Amino acid sequence: MWQKYRELVLDEADKICKFYRYCVFESKDAIVIKNTAFNFPCMFKLFGQVTEVLNFPEALLYLSLEDHEEATRKYIGAQIHEVFKISIENDQDVFQYTQPLINCLNSDDQLVFLSPLQNLAMTIQVLNLNFKKKLVGRENFEMEKFSLKEAQKDDEIDKLSQILWDLTLGLLNLEN
Repeated sequence: MWQKYRELVLDEADKICKFYRYCVFESKDAIVIKNTAFNFPCMFKLFGQVTEVLNFPEALLYLSLEDHEEATRKYIGAQIHEVFKISIENDQDVFQYTQPLINCLNSDDQLVFLSPLQNLAMTIQVLNLNFKKKLVGRENFEMEKFSLKEAQKDDEIDKLSQILWDLTLGLLNLEN
């Protein structure tokens, strides 16, 4: 029965994503924006692979900016691990979603800052596995033997290393 409704929703994917994009980028109503942040993982799971109407990494980044209310950014931080899991399921680059996590970890607002911590271990594990998979081409290798010379995609080393460094700096803020 769910399949019938799923097909109906997917038939209207572009219209739904246009409306969601409006809610994210153009709405001035704080409650609407907070609800779009709360529903981001669901929208991403449903439409992350089927529409070009909405740039999901851009939307998530926008919702994580300090311009938004605490509740909006707190939802992003608390649910970022779901976004990483869905991006893996959809065979997407998880690193395009790291900046919102870094924004939350660097927030001066304590509730936003603490929001990703409950699932941080899983998030870091996902990022680590994808780092190894992208650079070395396989998930199973001994870290002691890893060197950047073994990497298959030298052009991505700097980019991914910078992302992981930014994340590390965000994590170091946890000690303060």
